Amino acid sequence: MDSLVLQSRFKPLWWQWPTVLSLDAPIVAVVWQLMVSSVCHVTLHYPRHIILGLSIWLAYVADRWIEANRLELSQIQTKRLMFYRRNRYLVPSAWIPLFLFDLYLGFNGLSNHEVTIGLYLFVAVALYLFSHQWLHRNIPWRLPKEICVALLFATGVGFFIGLDPRCDFKALSLCLFLFSILCFINCSLISIWENKVDKTQGQSSLARQFKWYHHIGSHLPVWYAGSLVLICIANQGLMREFVMSVFLSSLALKAIDHYEPRYGRAWARVMADAVLLTPLIFIIYWRYKNS
Repeated sequence: MDSLVLQSRFKPLWWQWPTVLSLDAPIVAVVWQLMVSSVCHVTLHYPRHIILGLSIWLAYVADRWIEANRLELSQIQTKRLMFYRRNRYLVPSAWIPLFLFDLYLGFNGLSNHEVTIGLYLFVAVALYLFSHQWLHRNIPWRLPKEICVALLFATGVGFFIGLDPRCDFKALSLCLFLFSILCFINCSLISIWENKVDKTQGQSSLARQFKWYHHIGSHLPVWYAGSLVLICIANQGLMREFVMSVFLSSLALKAIDHYEPRYGRAWARVMADAVLLTPLIFIIYWRYKNS
């Protein structure tokens, strides 16, 4: 009976599968990569979009698989972690071939310079995973994971763009700065919504480290959106449309935070990544305009 109750409780609904399978973050990254590359006047060719999406998927899956298998079964509170616990043997059998495929694409489709710099980024991500899961997990003065994730995620999005000699580096710097703040807001709101979950699972988060952040974090999307209005006015063309994408995502995050008590943290967790797909509005418009 307990097994049936547990299965019913942790059975994902259809709209939760992108998050459970860790597909949301790679999709978000590739969409913003397309947006930023257009703003910076860089055309990225195969396989750079695939490498970015696959690398981020591999990192998220590794993090969640480790997390799910280091916790006691009774500690697991989310459907995504329960999925990785139940499929502890199936997940590596898919992860390892895709990791090797990612390496194959990198060594055969990228320049030597891209591979060399990419290895540094790989080491940075590996060190974060090691630190997050073992080394600094329960140290109160550790750098909040929300900041680490935001910086690594934004760096990944801009990685291939910044290595292209045609890149407008001034535009890239502004894009990644604004996008990293948006990523931080996304992660910090999730830490607020999942505060009780993180406590049960022994997970460190910004909301757990700093109790006062609950109030500030919930207002941060609106404050950020207000500052983006000025930046939007000061720019034009593709950069203005980029800023508008960040603006719309920030306001949408505030709306999700407002309705989270009504619809629950699981709904908010899925929607928090879905509303980061605002660049699709402009990407589709550009394709239609140039067709």
